[in-house]
Order: sequence, then C-alpha cells, then structure tokens
Amino acid sequence: MKQGDVIYGQVEEGQWSVIKLLDIDTNDDGGTFHCLFYELLDHQPTLDDRPSFKVMAWHAPINCEEIRKKWTVLCSEDVQPDELEGFHEYLKHTDFPRYLSITGQNAEDVVKQANAYYQQGLTLTDQGKTDEAIQCYTKAIAIFPLFYEAVDNRAYVYMDKGDDENALAGFQQSLQINPHGMHALFSYGECLLKLKRYEEAEHVFQTFLNKFSEHKSAAQRFLKQAQTYTGNKTA
Repeated sequence: MKQGDVIYGQVEEGQWSVIKLLDIDTNDDGGTFHCLFYELLDHQPTLDDRPSFKVMAWHAPINCEEIRKKWTVLCSEDVQPDELEGFHEYLKHTDFPRYLSITGQNAEDVVKQANAYYQQGLTLTDQGKTDEAIQCYTKAIAIFPLFYEAVDNRAYVYMDKGDDENALAGFQQSLQINPHGMHALFSYGECLLKLKRYEEAEHVFQTFLNKFSEHKSAAQRFLKQAQTYTGNKTA
C-alpha cells in the first residue's frame, strides 16, 4: 500500500469503511498510515461508488499492520492539496518542524507572524480590551501552537474575566507545551481553587513546592487553603 491508495475493509457485519492514505510513516512498530476517512457504506465498495464517497474525518493516524493484513486497495489516485489540510493541522500540533517542512514554510517567518499578533494582544490587554486581546492571542497560537507565552497570556485574560474554566484549560495546554512553566503551574492551581476542585488544587500546589521550593511562600498559603477543604495537613 502506498500514498494515494483508497482502501476498504469490513468493520462490522454490513458496514464497510473506506479510507485514503495521505502519508505513511515507517517505524519499529510497523508504521503509521495518515488517513482521510469517508462515511461508512452498507455494502462492499466498488469503483462505481467512488464519486459518491463523502468525507467523515479529514485525518486520523492508524497502525499500518492491521490494515495491511485485512484491507483491500480499491484504487490509487493523487492526493489533492485540500485533502491534506487535516493532516497538516495534526502535524502543526504534534511535529511542528515537520509541519513547516512539508508545507514549505520558513520558521522565522511563522514565528514573526505569530509574535505580531502576540504583541497586539499585549497592547489590547493593557488597554483593558479583553475580548480583542483573546482574539489576538488565539490567532498567534493558531499560527504557532508551541507559543506557550501566548497560551499563558490568553489564560490570564480569561482569569481576569472570571472565566476560570477557560483559564484552567489554557494553563493545562501551556504545561503540555512547557512542563517547567512555573507561573502556569501556579495559576493552574489557583483556577482549581476557584472552581472548588480542592484535592486537585492541593496536588498542584504540592507539586509546585517540590519543583519550585524557592518560591514557596504564596504556594504554601494556597496549599493550606486547599487543605482546609480536603482535611489533609502538610507534614
């Protein structure tokens, strides 16, 4: 099987799945197919059905081995640029250097473009224009998903608006990008406290004290606040 193959397999009685291979990664685990998924069919597909296939999901990675053993090639065709959009979006969030390479973009240009939106966001934040600032930070993140400073700042704006759920999600995202983010970890704990998720907050502030003991004063205060509700006590 190769890039551009349209293949099919029976997924359950009376249901057939059809996918198109957008790209193929080879590795020690047998490799990964990057696939475009079409809507399920109630019969074994034929070439006559090909014009009527409707896209169900623009990208999903699946293990090669099981597909190679049980699925059949229906036809082979070129992969069209619009069919790669889902794959490119996946790479943008999982392998940014490969995303830049495969889309022919220059890293410096991309970072510069993202930073321009980031700087606009800073200005708008200072002006108290929170909704507009969030939009700018979001644009920066969409261009450069690893831009954890923009993720942090957007989360802080959400905190200022009292939107602790979105702020919490933002600090989670930031810590996935940069696990050593001291300010993101602390603010993550603050959001948990505000949302009355006390056991989780206690764990976060204990983690903070273990990782950043030189900044223990405020963390200890918030830890004790969480422990007021959990009933636990710091040793």
